Amino acid sequence: KERDKLNEKREAIEKEKKTGQYAERIIKEVENIANYKTTKKIILTDNEIIVQTNTLYINEEVEEKRYLLGEMEIHMPTNVCDGIRLYNLTGTRNAYNTNMHHPHVFAEGDPCLGSFSKTITECRARDNFFGLYLTLINFCRTVDIEDEAGRYIIAWDEVDEEGNIICEGKEKSYTVCEVCGRDIEEEDAYTCNECGRTI
Repeated sequence: KERDKLNEKREAIEKEKKTGQYAERIIKEVENIANYKTTKKIILTDNEIIVQTNTLYINEEVEEKRYLLGEMEIHMPTNVCDGIRLYNLTGTRNAYNTNMHHPHVFAEGDPCLGSFSKTITECRARDNFFGLYLTLINFCRTVDIEDEAGRYIIAWDEVDEEGNIICEGKEKSYTVCEVCGRDIEEEDAYTCNECGRTI
């Protein structure tokens, strides 16, 4: 019985030590995020790390153009079952859909991560929040213009190397269907000459 008690005590001490090491590692991860050059503000809640960034730019490599994305708010949940969310604090654009935060981030903040998915999954599985943050910053700074959503990068302002706007964004026109309330592209809308309703 005494041996069993000692073993239980030893296991408890080892568990506590591992918990302490984990806490120290997470604190270091958060410090690395806070000290990174793109970070403007960091907020810690019970279930997520929220990072507000400085102004970010998207570098489009095919046509070698640069676009103003703006300041982003990145939500990184501690629970891997909860989704990552990204919000554009500078403003959304009507692009592939209405109120897009980025060519690949929808109105609700849900990103379409594409080729970034594998790295993000690996970072989340290891609680590597700094690596996750760097990957999401990289995601925000890139666009695939050959992708259906990525080709709408033109909705954002094109800028020069100093960040001066050289061509204002061309947002897509949407209207609301008066029957179902869904956003529809103007070219797909029909307005009745009799009652004036748009469907």
